[in-house]
Amino acid sequence: MAWIWLWLCATFGGWALWPLIKQGQIKTSMLLLLFAAGLYIQLGGLKQSLEEHAIQQKAAELAGKLNQENGVEALISSLKQIAESRQNDAQAWYWLGRMHMRAGQTKKAKLALIKAHKLAPEAAVVTFHYAMAITADNQGKCNKQCIDLLKKIDKDPQLKPVVDLWLQRVIQ
Repeated sequence: MAWIWLWLCATFGGWALWPLIKQGQIKTSMLLLLFAAGLYIQLGGLKQSLEEHAIQQKAAELAGKLNQENGVEALISSLKQIAESRQNDAQAWYWLGRMHMRAGQTKKAKLALIKAHKLAPEAAVVTFHYAMAITADNQGKCNKQCIDLLKKIDKDPQLKPVVDLWLQRVIQ
C-alpha cells in the first residue's frame, strides 16, 4: 500500500514539475522530485504507513485466532510472546491480562495487568481492568488496593458510571 502512495506522489510530482521539464531543467526537476521523496521517507510517512499496515495484519491474524477451536488459548500464546518480546509495551501486557481474564485465569491476568499498570499508571482502562483482576483473584471481593484503584479513576468521564456502580456494590 505504501508503495502505491509513493508511486502516486512521484507521478503527481512529475506533473507538478512539468513546467521545469518543458524549460529543459530536467536535472533540477529530478533533484526536486528526489528531494521530496527523500523528505517523505525520512520524515516517517512511508515508515509509519508500513508500520500501520503490519499492525493491521497482526491484529487481523490475532482476531482470526479467536474464531478457531481453542482460540483464546492460541491468542494468549501469541500475546504472551509479544509481551515477553516487548517488555515495555503496556498495551501488550494489558491485552494479555484481558485474555487471561476471559479464559478464567485470574492469577495470570492479575500478573499481566500489574505489569501493564506499572507501565501505564495513568491509563484509566488499564487501572480499571487491573482492579477487576484483583477482585476476581480475591474470590469476588474488592480489597483496599482495588478500592483505591477505582477511586483513582472515578474522575474519568468514560468510566465514571461503571466505576461508581462498582464502588457502590463494594461499599455496601
